[in-house]
Amino acid sequence: MTVTIRDGREDDIEAVVALTKDYFRVSRFNGRTEFSADKVGMTFLTAIEMGNLFRVAEKDGKVVGFSHAIMSTLPWSDEPGLSDTTVYADPESARAVGITLLRDLKRQAEDMRARFILFSWISGWRDEKLMRILSRLGFEQIGHIAYLSF
Repeated sequence: MTVTIRDGREDDIEAVVALTKDYFRVSRFNGRTEFSADKVGMTFLTAIEMGNLFRVAEKDGKVVGFSHAIMSTLPWSDEPGLSDTTVYADPESARAVGITLLRDLKRQAEDMRARFILFSWISGWRDEKLMRILSRLGFEQIGHIAYLSF
């Protein structure tokens, strides 16, 4: 059961939309916003077209996870980095696939000459456990997220 990480392709979109729907169900946005499969599909198609990060994890020929990030700058700096970062693996393979995707994300960012990765999570997953995993990969916690709904 080897996990392979590769660039996402158009033919991965359907599987990634399904994974994103699963992610949304457990996220803190469920009940606060509506899920749009069309929006998800367009987001990943745009990532392919624009050269943003879109990677998939494959196990036994099945897409079981993905990562996505946008190369951008912060309002106060010209240094490029990855933001709006999403990493998700299906619950059956979450541990191994998730960490593999995070390591790949870090390598991809370095290859893209990103100066930072801005990673926030809304999954509802245990914050402390995820922060420990991210810390082992070199991330540091620098803030929190506040959300206001209208």
